[in-house]
Parts: sequence; C-alpha cells; structure tokens
Amino acid sequence: MFDIHVLQVDNIHEYIDYENLEDDSVLHSGDDEVEDENDDDTYLDLSYLFAVTIHWKSKLEGVEWTKNTGKVNNMALVIARSDAKSVWLSCELHGKPRVTKGKDRPLKEVKRRDNASRKCGCLFSIKCFEAVPNVWAIKVIHGSHSHPLAMYMEGNRHCARLTPAEYNRVKELAESHMKPAQIMEQLKKEYPGNLSILKTIHNAKQKAKKEGRKGRTVVQHFLHKAHEHKYFHRHRTFDDGVASELFFAHPESINLLRSFPYVLIMDATYNTNG
Repeated sequence: MFDIHVLQVDNIHEYIDYENLEDDSVLHSGDDEVEDENDDDTYLDLSYLFAVTIHWKSKLEGVEWTKNTGKVNNMALVIARSDAKSVWLSCELHGKPRVTKGKDRPLKEVKRRDNASRKCGCLFSIKCFEAVPNVWAIKVIHGSHSHPLAMYMEGNRHCARLTPAEYNRVKELAESHMKPAQIMEQLKKEYPGNLSILKTIHNAKQKAKKEGRKGRTVVQHFLHKAHEHKYFHRHRTFDDGVASELFFAHPESINLLRSFPYVLIMDATYNTNG
C-alpha cells in the first residue's frame, strides 16, 4: 500500500470554479441513470466527511483517500466512471435495481441469492478531479444516501476484498497447510484494516488452487503432479475418455515392495466421518 501524499497549495480554491464543473449533474449513464425524484427518501447528509481542503499529487491517491474515508464510516464507494481528468465515485448501491426475468416486481421483493443485485438507486456521489496540473481535489455532488448505512463492513463485497499483498499472504499460509480460520486470524494481525471473513479466505484458496492448475482439470493436474514428483501411477479410462480407475504409489513404497514382495498388507478405510 502506498503512502497518501497530501499536497498543500496556497489559495488553490482561487483556481477552481466549483460552480461550473462539467458533467456534475449526471453521474450514471445508460441503464444506471437515475433521477432524484424523491428528495424525502434520504438519510443523513454525510457531505461534511469529504468537505476537505487537502489535495493530492495523483488521481490514485485522491481516489484511495476517498474510498478509505468511506470505509471507516461504513460506506462502500466504487468508481462509477472515469476519464483522464476526473473520476466519479458513487455508493455501491447506485443505479436502478434489476427486475427478475419474466417478472414485473423488483428483485428485492422475491427470494433471491446473495449474489443478486442490491442496487436501490442511491445517488451519493463524489467527483475527484484534476484542479490544476498534478493537483487533484474532490467535490461532493450528492451527499446523502437513500438507504441506511451498514452496521459493519466486515464481509462487504467491495471493502473486504483482499489486496494483492494480502492475497499472496493467504497463498503462503495455505501452502503451509494452515486452516482457514487460522489464516484469517493471522491476516488480521498483520493487516489491522483487513475486513475479510472466513468465506473470503475460502474463496482466495479456491482461486489460488485454480491458478495453480494452469487450465488443467483436477485429474489432469493430479497426473501432472504425480509425474513431477516421480510417483508410480497408472490409470484407465472409459471409451469417452472419462477416468475409470486410478492407481498411484510413493516411490519409497515401490522400493519397499521390491525388498519385501512376499507379504502385502492392504488397509482400506472407508467413510471415516460416518
């Protein structure tokens, strides 16, 4: 994570025409464009949290500061759109809610899975823009949410995402055969601002396994590893290519078999958790 460099500029507001900034009236485009039809359906105005006079040297630093400020105040802010000179950040619930296929009622009114749309048309938005060359500032376009704020941010689909450094650390701990609960505990010790939950760790482990297979199926990856570590292995397949039988043995086991070929002990364990 980089350090946030704050650039202090004397009387910078003399150079910024806040009243005539372009494209402030429309944050969303296409199907996500919404209008503020119900001014009464708003909650606490949080504009004051972002009414700052600090400025940044780069767009990335300004966006990162804005996201972090939202995170510590139970708001998940995402980039709605951007160009070379500006970035528009909005609440994660901006845009119109989806409508179920073949239904006329919003998705929130029917039973749905957790990965379904949670948009509710929230208009909270902030613009990060280049005020003068190499000087970035922010302006609140709409400071109120149209929904209650989250009670906590742990497990939020945006705020709980692992950074590249955290993801690499999870891979290292998983390779050492540490349990997911222990990985999460260690991760929170090393990264105090981490908001991941146990499901985040499980997903990261599955992603790491998939990356490790490099496009191979599970059986193909097993045979690849068996060959790489010089395991004795044989397999048979059906006519359609599906594996039907598989045998593998550790090289040391083969050496023991060759030294003591007269007695074989086969210990087959089945349904140990039954």
